Amino acid sequence: LYAIQFMDKITTGSAAVMGLVSDLNMDGTQYSWVGSAFYFGYLGGLFVLLPLMQRTKYLMKAVSAITVLWGMILALHSVPSINYASFVFLRFLLGFLESAITPAFTIVTAQYWKKEEQFLRICIWFGFNGFVGIWGCALAYDLFIRQGTYTIEAWKIVFIVTGCITFFVGVLMAIHLPDSPEKAWFLSRKEKLMVVQR
Repeated sequence: LYAIQFMDKITTGSAAVMGLVSDLNMDGTQYSWVGSAFYFGYLGGLFVLLPLMQRTKYLMKAVSAITVLWGMILALHSVPSINYASFVFLRFLLGFLESAITPAFTIVTAQYWKKEEQFLRICIWFGFNGFVGIWGCALAYDLFIRQGTYTIEAWKIVFIVTGCITFFVGVLMAIHLPDSPEKAWFLSRKEKLMVVQR
């Protein structure tokens, strides 16, 4: 999930190279505002979603629902009637939703590992940003070199594919990941008690 969160930032850069800027008639600093809108949404989401993540008993269900919504919004970047204003608004919504992921991952890490063990785990999930940088660019390149075979622009297909991947991961998380160690299906009763005690 952490890799996918970063993939959507790479998707915008790849889409810009593939024709996003010209198709939406961006000029001057408009493309810069696309990136800024994401972080304005992210900032707003920290004030709304972060307190909810800290208080909910259903942490992973909430994160899964947010991830499914974010996948749908990502795929909406490809609608035929998209214009600059609606694209910027979608980026704002994505930032708002994605602001929940890092705090939620921090909470989950703190639920299972002691303070001295958390740093390595956080480094591992942050390290997936680099992995997806390579994978996301390779995916965009593969779609770009075949752009003559699509009925829509290749940059829109990038958003559809990444949106579907995000949606699928959100559904998998809802099925697979427990809200807390006490509900962990992969731990025995003794192991659950040990995790809580640690």
